[in-house]
Parts: sequence; C-alpha cells; structure tokens
Amino acid sequence: MASKTGIPAFSPGKNTRSVPILTESSSGQEHPECTDEAGRVVRFLEEQAHKRDQRHVNLQLVRALKLQHGQRWLEVGSGSGALCRMAALCLLPDGRLVGVDIDCGIVAISRGLLNTVTRLNCLDVLPADGQELPFSTGSFDGAFAARLLLNSDHPDEVLQEMVRVVRPEGRVLAMDWDFETFVVDHSQKELTRRILLWRADNYGSNSWSGRQLFARFRSAGLERVRLKTVVTAGYSEEDALPDALRRAAAAALTAGALSKDEHDGWVGEIQRRLAAKTFFASIIYYIACGIVPAR
Repeated sequence: MASKTGIPAFSPGKNTRSVPILTESSSGQEHPECTDEAGRVVRFLEEQAHKRDQRHVNLQLVRALKLQHGQRWLEVGSGSGALCRMAALCLLPDGRLVGVDIDCGIVAISRGLLNTVTRLNCLDVLPADGQELPFSTGSFDGAFAARLLLNSDHPDEVLQEMVRVVRPEGRVLAMDWDFETFVVDHSQKELTRRILLWRADNYGSNSWSGRQLFARFRSAGLERVRLKTVVTAGYSEEDALPDALRRAAAAALTAGALSKDEHDGWVGEIQRRLAAKTFFASIIYYIACGIVPAR
C-alpha cells in the first residue's frame, strides 16, 4: 500500500487499446489470498461491464470526466477494474490513473488481469479504504466513483476523502442510479409496482442515491455542481436490466413479499417478451460533477 506522500509508482508495461473481459482462468486462481467470493464478484462485475446498456452508461461517465493527456486521476471503488481500463486509455501516453478497492482479493484479481492482459503502464490498482485514502492532499487532478456511494455505509466520508485528495480546481465525479426510476413494460401493473418498490425499499443498496448526489456534493463543499442524467434502456439479454429484474423478483420471493405463483407468472412474462423481442425496461443514472474550491 502506498503511503500518504503522493501517488504510487507505476509498473512499466506495453500499452494496448484492448479492454478484455475476465475469464474463468483469470478469476484469481493464481492468487492464494483471493477467496472464491472475490472471484465470483469480479466475474459478475466483468460480465455486467460488457452488457450493452452498461457499456453505454460507462462511456457517458468516461466522457463526462473530460480526461486529458498527462493528468493524474483516481477511481474509488474500482472493483474489477473494467472502468479504470476504459478511462486509462484517454490518459495515454503520460497520464496516470489509480484505482482503489477495499477488498484485497478483488484488487489482486484486478491487478492480475491488468498485468497479464492489458499492459497499460499508466494504470495501477491498490487496496485502500475509501474513507481513508492513502494519498496526500491535492495529489490528483480528479477523482471519480461509479456505483459506489449507493453501496457505501458512509458515502459522505468517502466523498470528503475524494475531495481532499484532488487539487483545487480539480474535478470530482460520482455516478449512481436511482432505482425508483426503473420501469419495465409488463401487463401486471400492480404486481410490477409492488416488486420494484419492495426492491427499492428492502434490498441491497441506497435506491435513492442518484437523486441525493446534488445535495451530497454541495454539502461536501464542491462548487459548480451539476448533474447529468443518462437513461439506459434494455431490450434483450445483451443488456443488464432483464437479469436485474429477475434478481429483484427472486429476492422478493425469498423474503416472502410475493408468492411463488406471482413470481413465476411475473418472470415468465419477462421471459416470453424477451423471446418475442418485445421486452423493454429502463433506468436513470445520474452523473454528478463538482469543482474543488481553493484551500
């Protein structure tokens, strides 16, 4: 782990413009410190990152970063490193990007994928807690987090650390969805509302995180805060949204929020619509951007 003296050194390597997907053989088997759970999580994140709707929203975030050659950037909560690998291409040849994640097993797998496949010499991934980043104040030109604050128990503390390590006039960005903007075309309107509202209120992450980003950024002292909305649409299994709906229904069934007949009927219609190519769903992501004030 790097100390709070500045940005860590980067290993030399050969640049390439490929952004590979994680395979079973690169899922962490070479790293004894990695758990089966870490490998499962990284495989899931890589699969999601290569879904069509997720590629779209990730590209919108990378464009919003407005990366420039020679800049130094940080991603907090980098996970498998898929977004890091995409963004780092914009910093070549002399920029630097550091990704950090709190899970050492995930970091080991991510670094293994980076070192053995992509060979980006401007990118490294380190284990670090977003609430206590191991970098000195003002080390980076910018910092970003994607789908992190909605999953964090302490989002304000993480955001404050991101602000701390970015120089004055540097940029801080975060991207989260708002689950109550999730819509799906389905004949069972009341059951659909019940499943999606149950998921929003009872399962997983902070489902309102997207709409809370503006106030959160202002409270962190960031200036010129603006939000960009990105509507992602799903039409087929090439998109992530069908599986998100199936997971929501399965969780509601497990929790006793709906019966097996209700679950099977609701998911069955989704499957039929997918087969008939009449499926449609969408959700809104919010990208917040703020400027670090002079200290």
